[in-house]
Amino acid sequence: MLNSPDVASLTLARSPFRTLYYFGCSVASGTASAAHFVATHPVTIGLALPLLLFYGVSKGFGYAEETTAGMEEWTLYSTWWLGLGILSSIGLGTGMHSGLLFLFPHMLKVRGNS
Repeated sequence: MLNSPDVASLTLARSPFRTLYYFGCSVASGTASAAHFVATHPVTIGLALPLLLFYGVSKGFGYAEETTAGMEEWTLYSTWWLGLGILSSIGLGTGMHSGLLFLFPHMLKVRGNS
């Protein structure tokens, strides 16, 4: 069906609802495929799943509060810088925008903690 001439001439201006429908189907298919890949990957099964299990049990029972606090802080820090890397690769990493959105708040946080 996706190879038919009708789909080949499909544009957003001519038929926006059908275009959005096919876009939604494509996004859903890609998301399901990515979720399956992540869920069955050996790193997820061997490393991430035990870490999440440890985190959930220790957080639920109040055990190893320093360790879980360190895990939370490390996760937030890593997510912050990973997000900066991704956003800078799509064009938000240049000029004043990057400083205002990302670098200046980080500098203020570091300065405030010292």
